[in-house]
Amino acid sequence: MPPNTLKVDRSTRWGNPFRVRPGYPAAHAVADYLGWITGAAVSGCAASAVPPSLAEIRDNLGGRNLACWCPLGQACHAEVLLRLANPAPAVP
Repeated sequence: MPPNTLKVDRSTRWGNPFRVRPGYPAAHAVADYLGWITGAAVSGCAASAVPPSLAEIRDNLGGRNLACWCPLGQACHAEVLLRLANPAPAVP
């Protein structure tokens, strides 16, 4: 992997426990991942693991490149992690 890149697949703490399956596309799995991470309700299935906190995400993933196995052009939970780890600065 390139320098400053961290793997965030299911073999890590950052992986998405919501698996794509027939009738449950990647976009739904990513939406449920966002809900799981933020404490909102999810529709896909129950995740047994405790999600990482926002502080953990920012401390461990902020400023890093994230790598996953999702095909390019498909929704991926790494996008959620990138947005949470690197929030946009507030506009004055």
